[in-house]
Amino acid sequence: MRVYCASPYTSTDPACVALNIAHAQAVGQQVRALGHVPFVPHIALPYFPDLTIEEAWEPAMRECLSHLETCDVIVLTGDWQRSKGCRTELAAAYGLKIRVCFSLDEIGEVAA
Repeated sequence: MRVYCASPYTSTDPACVALNIAHAQAVGQQVRALGHVPFVPHIALPYFPDLTIEEAWEPAMRECLSHLETCDVIVLTGDWQRSKGCRTELAAAYGLKIRVCFSLDEIGEVAA
């Protein structure tokens, strides 16, 4: 099963971004350990350092949503409720009728 790993990414604080990326990578590793194929946008999308958060957000979300369409499940982790991107991904997943999980434990239940 292909699992889209959604969690907060952007921040004006580079240390926070680094923590967000590390969290997303750890989730992706856990998804892989469960026997699934993770898609982790935090590490899959290209980084464009010349763009501001505002300039990069919309194109990045378009790319994220195009990848989401190829997934069977989305798992939302971390403080996802506070993330505009995660809320956008959640709404898109509902619209695409993709299974939504709010923990890694739920992914195991999906596979069972």
